[in-house]
Amino acid sequence: MVEWINYIDLEVSFKEIEKKIGIGLPSDFKEILKKYNKGMPKPNKFSIADGRLVEFSQLLSFNIDEKLTAYSCMTSEMKKQKIIPFAVTKNNNFLCLKNNNIILYNIEHNAEKFVCDTFTELLNKLK
Repeated sequence: MVEWINYIDLEVSFKEIEKKIGIGLPSDFKEILKKYNKGMPKPNKFSIADGRLVEFSQLLSFNIDEKLTAYSCMTSEMKKQKIIPFAVTKNNNFLCLKNNNIILYNIEHNAEKFVCDTFTELLNKLK
């Protein structure tokens, strides 16, 4: 992973997002974002339960001062279900946090697939 060059203190952004959605972000997730906000992981592919390979297209920023952020991508349905997007995949789905688990969210069909239990587990699945 390439470290984010324009380092910013994301604690304010985390608190603002957590306040808006009414839940806390997992600590492992916040620690990675503090170091690599909006960076792109390499490798950037992982398998899901049905065997499909999923590829990151873009990680979303958690800097509340930017235009395209995790919060700005949340639909009303995502907000209602407390689903937090953090990346867009090559096929325009979202990788999201839901109940501290990682899911693949199809915004067009409002459908989700379980990916793994934690953000750390997702990072360990990358190939």
